[in-house]
Amino acid sequence: MVTLPAPPGHKRATYDCKPLRVLWERYPGVYTPENTVMVDDLRRNYVLNPQNGLVCRPFKKAHTRGRGDRELHRLKHY
Repeated sequence: MVTLPAPPGHKRATYDCKPLRVLWERYPGVYTPENTVMVDDLRRNYVLNPQNGLVCRPFKKAHTRGRGDRELHRLKHY
């Protein structure tokens, strides 16, 4: 994660995001922009790579809902 300044008008002064370029540079030929997708419930986490991000619903109360999360199961079709 890297910390970036938030755009004007946001509640927070900074936010963290995940730069996929680190993977692409560390593992050239294995991970590329063409074969990498980041799945996260926070759109801001992939602000550096918007073309490689998919938004999913947050899985809240995992400790009480058990296996009730279906978001990742649905992604297998993607």
